[in-house]
Amino acid sequence: MRLLRSDSREVARSLAWRNCVRVSRPFVDFHIGVGGNVAIVLSSGLRCHQLGPFPCEHSYMEQAFRPLYQNERDLIEKLLEPEFAGRDELRVQLRTVTARQILDDGTFLELRCDSNVRAPVRNRVPTEGTCQDTDGGTIDVFLHVVNGLMHELEILKYDGPICKWPTAGDLSVG
Repeated sequence: MRLLRSDSREVARSLAWRNCVRVSRPFVDFHIGVGGNVAIVLSSGLRCHQLGPFPCEHSYMEQAFRPLYQNERDLIEKLLEPEFAGRDELRVQLRTVTARQILDDGTFLELRCDSNVRAPVRNRVPTEGTCQDTDGGTIDVFLHVVNGLMHELEILKYDGPICKWPTAGDLSVG
C-alpha cells in the first residue's frame, strides 16, 4: 500500500514517529506493505530496499471523504493565521475541504478540496504549529500542500501517544 510520497526529511520524520524504522540516507519514496514491510526507493533511483517487518502501532483506515470536524477545521484555520505565500488561497480552499482518516488514531488526515484556486506555496509544509501535551511532550501539527492544494493534516508526537488532543487554542503557530 502506498502511504505517501514526500521528501526524505518528512518521510524520515513520519517513519521515526511510527517507530517503524530509522532512516539516515536520502530517499524519494516509500511503500508500506502487508505485515509492515517497508520498501524505500533511494534517491539514486536504482534500488528498492525491502526492510521489515516492523511493528507499527497504527492500522490504516479506508473510508469515504467526509466534512471536516469542527476541531479539525479550527486547527487548519489556526495554521492559516500567519502570513505566508499561498495563505489566502488556502483559506479559499478550506471552504470546500473534506477529509478521510488514514490512521485509526486520527493523527493523519488526507484532505481533498474541490477548488480551482491553487496556492503558490514554497514548501510542501508551508505552516506548522506546536503545543504541549498534558504529559509535557510536544505535539506538532503540519499542513501539507501538494500541487497547490491542501493534501494532508498531520499531528505528531514523537515521544509517545497523544494524551490530550490539540485544540486551536493550544496551538502556537509561526
